[in-house]
This record gives sequence, structure tokens and C-alpha cells, in this order.
Amino acid sequence: MRQSFNVTHSIVCRVLSCAWLLLVLGCEGGSRKEISSSTSGYRPSETNSDPAEAKVADAKPAATTLPPATTQTPPKNDNSATVSRPGSEGTPNGLPTAPTPPDFEPGKLDPAIANRDFMKLALPDSKDAEALVAYLKKNSRSMQELMAEMQKRTITRDIALKRGMELGRDRVSAADALAAVASKKEQKSMASIAKLEALAQMTSMGDVIAADDLRAAAQKELKNEDPEIAEQAVSILLAFSIKDFQSGSTKEEDLVKVIEQTLSSESLGQSALASIGGAIDALERKSGTPRLELAKKIEAAFRDHKDNGMSMTAWQLLANRTASLEDLMTSLESEDSNKGELIDAKVQKAFDDLPSRWTIFYFAQMSTQLEYSGRVEAAKAFIRFAESKIDTLPTENAKEELKQNSEKFWKRVNVLGSEIDFSELADVEGKAFSLDDYKGKVVVVDVWATWCNPCIEELPNLRNLYKDQQTKGLEIIGINVDEDSARLAAFLSSEKLPWKTYVSSNAEKREFETPAVSRLGISAIPFIAVIGKDGKVAAIHLRGRALEKKVLEMLAAQP
Repeated sequence: MRQSFNVTHSIVCRVLSCAWLLLVLGCEGGSRKEISSSTSGYRPSETNSDPAEAKVADAKPAATTLPPATTQTPPKNDNSATVSRPGSEGTPNGLPTAPTPPDFEPGKLDPAIANRDFMKLALPDSKDAEALVAYLKKNSRSMQELMAEMQKRTITRDIALKRGMELGRDRVSAADALAAVASKKEQKSMASIAKLEALAQMTSMGDVIAADDLRAAAQKELKNEDPEIAEQAVSILLAFSIKDFQSGSTKEEDLVKVIEQTLSSESLGQSALASIGGAIDALERKSGTPRLELAKKIEAAFRDHKDNGMSMTAWQLLANRTASLEDLMTSLESEDSNKGELIDAKVQKAFDDLPSRWTIFYFAQMSTQLEYSGRVEAAKAFIRFAESKIDTLPTENAKEELKQNSEKFWKRVNVLGSEIDFSELADVEGKAFSLDDYKGKVVVVDVWATWCNPCIEELPNLRNLYKDQQTKGLEIIGINVDEDSARLAAFLSSEKLPWKTYVSSNAEKREFETPAVSRLGISAIPFIAVIGKDGKVAAIHLRGRALEKKVLEMLAAQP
């Protein structure tokens, strides 16, 4: 047996879990959506000297990826060892006490580890279904603990490999025994899953015999009455086909045939789609040519899937291979990309090649991204096309969501050249907003929240701008949409912003329901508007240097 811990292609979803990212369309009032380079896919305008120079950084649909793992610093344990300081308890000279060396020989198994359950667990001599179920659960936990100890290096890889193979063989034996005596559906399912899982684990450890057994077991489970198990079997067999293709033991047409057979299966789920995605990637890496027709078949197979996440993922797989969509995204980087009429034909062409509800949703999402990056005219081209397709959407909820997204878009962009209604605002001390305080001034309106990182990052720029230009006629109006007033109070106490901060004076309408915010259709922040001396909005979505340039221009203009 070849002893190796190299993990092969993902072969069982329950062994190597999968995660899927859903497409988020627009922003819902009341939800904390922040528009930034990391969350929206466009380059923020603050990085440019002029808003017209803002470019779409990466508007093309990205391939679905696993979300990054989050980490948290573990809290200190009261019983943890601490380093003694001179004069404190410890050795006479104040240095920390040296640790006691282990009482076992290097290279040997620590007796404390040897007595752990995962090292001592034995296969029961029983034909009782419940006893076998209990053992399989303990076996699964033991394998997890064994791998954890290997990662901590409290046991060597050789010992972990040997013990892991023992647990795997015992798990297969227990699964077979349970399958023979199981009387309940869940017991039969557990037996099938446990066997596939154990064989997959042993295969990942380099056991060739286990790999052959896994193929055979997966072939047998293709007709399992549990659709989830049947899907796992489909995915396993496709994963083996990918591996065979990569090793050169099968031809390209053989893998394509397996993919098409998989698409015709009634068991299509997340793990099957993941394997299909891996298969088409393998084909393209070897040939260097996009497999567009195969991608179309995959998208069609999942188009009406009950799981919207999988339907969207299959759409992304095709979108990333659609030349007209790539051409559309590339055109957004040109100097003329803010001329909406120049984009209309490209938008239509992309939809003709990719006629899907997800394309409509994507265009709606792009309208928001382009708008917030300062390309309002281009954004209008996208939202107009999405609006024209609302009636083709499959559900009333989808139609309503897109309608609301569109209505908010037009509220935001149509404020240009108009006055803002600041009614139902009060400062943090409860004094009602007075427009008289700002008449004849150039005013920057900043809609923000303490939980919004891009908002906080913009504050130093606003401080500097206010410090330099306040005496020349600049004012700033901060409209805060925090839910927690105590958090806002603490922030203002610490930061001491030099301009006034306003909140909703209506206790029943806070956050994005703040009347002045809601009337503007704002559901993503930061939202910044610049008001001229005539009291009308002259620009929106300017930040950093672009904001400074516009403010200086307007301060210099005659009233």
C-alpha cells in the first residue's frame, strides 16, 4: 500500500464539505450592506482624480469560491502558564521554571495519547443495529480527533496513518454489518454513507485497494432510494473519471461522456455540480480551449433547479465562458463607458447569448456597482435593460425585488439637479434640522454608520476637507443610520466630528428607514452627495480626491 496523506479530488460531500455563495442583488433597506472595492467589484472613485476616470475593476462574474475561514484569537485560560518576572514566584533568580521533560522516548507514542479513546476504540462484536450506529458515531469522532492530534504533532504521521487505516477498515466492517441488519431507513442510509466516507478517507491516505472498493461501492449506490446518497455516488464516480483523465488513462471524449451521463441523472445536487465544475476545468486546462457547448448543457441542466444557489452557480460557469459578456465587461473600462447608448447593444448581445434570469439579476447588480463608482449613465443602461425583462422572471418575489431595486436606483440618480428633503431629522441632542444653517453654502451630505468600514475610512478625508475649506463656505451634514444610539454616542464622544450629525427624529423609522434616507432610495452606504450654493445636488458618489476636486470647483463658482 502506498502510504501518503495527499488528498485526492473531493469525492464525498460529507467528507469534504462544500459551501456556495448566493448572488446578492441590490441592497435591502434595513440590512447592513456596505459598498466598497472588496464587496462590490468596482474601483472606488476615491482612487481617481476625477469621477469620470473611475473604472470597473472586476465586473465579470467571478467563479464560485469557498468563503474565507474566519479566525478568532482564543481567550486566555486562567490556568495557562505565565512567564515569571524578576522578583516574582519561580526559580530563586526569578526566571521561569523549566518545563518537565516527557517521560517517554522520542519517536514513541506518548502514553497519555495511547490511552485516548480514539486510539483504543474497538469494533464491537455485535449484530445489534443500535449498537452499530453508536459505534459508527464514535468511530467518526475518533477519526476527527486522530487527525487533530496529527496536526498538533502530538503523534507522528506514521502512527496516525496506521491508526487511521485501522479505524477506516473497522468503519467499513461496521457499515456492512449495519446494512445487513438495518430495519429503519435512517439506519440503512447511515450504513451507506459511513462506508463511502470510510473508503474515501482510506483512499485519501493512498490505499489503492480502498480506491477500488470505493468505485464499486459508489456504482452500487447509484440506485439508492435516498437521493442524497445517489448523488454522492454520482459525484464519486465522476471524480474518479476526472482523475483517470488527468493521469492519461482515459481520453477526453470519455470524460465528456461521463459528464453528460451525470447531467442526465436524477441525482443532481451540490456535490454533483462541484464535480461537474471540476471536470470541465480539467478538460479546459488540458486543451486550453473553453468548452462553451458543454457549459451550455450544464447551465441548462441546472437552470430550473429548486436550489437557486446551484442554478446561479451553473449560470456563472457559463457566464465565465461567454465572449459577449466578457466584451461587455471589457468595454466598461474604456473612456466612453459612461455613455449609456454605447453599451446598449453590448448589453443586448450578452443577454441574447446568455438568456437567463441570473443575467437579468446580474445586470441589476451591475447598475448599482456602476452607479456607486460614478458612472451613472452606464448604470442607467443596465437598469433599463433589467427593467424591460421584469415580466419574464419566474416568481412574483423576484419581480418585486427587481422592481424595488429599480425604484431605489432612480430615486438616487434623479436627485441630481434637485433639492434634498431633510425633514424629520434632528441632531444627536434632539434639535430639529434647520436648512437655514446651510443656505448659500457648498454642502457635502454623508450618509454613514459606525459599523460601515468604508464610511469610517472616508472620515479622515472629510475631516481634512472640512478643515481646509470650512472658512471658505463648505459645510458637512452627517446623517447616521445606526440602530444602536449608544454606540453612536460613544463613537462621537471619541471621534468628536467637527460637523453636525443628524439622526431620524421619528423613533419608529430608524436605520435605512430614516425618512431623509428612504426618500433618496439609499440602501447601501457610504452615500455622499454634494449640494451647490443654489441648494441643488450637483454630484453623488464622490469620495477622496474626486470629492475634493468637485468641492473646490463649486466653492470657486459664482453664486
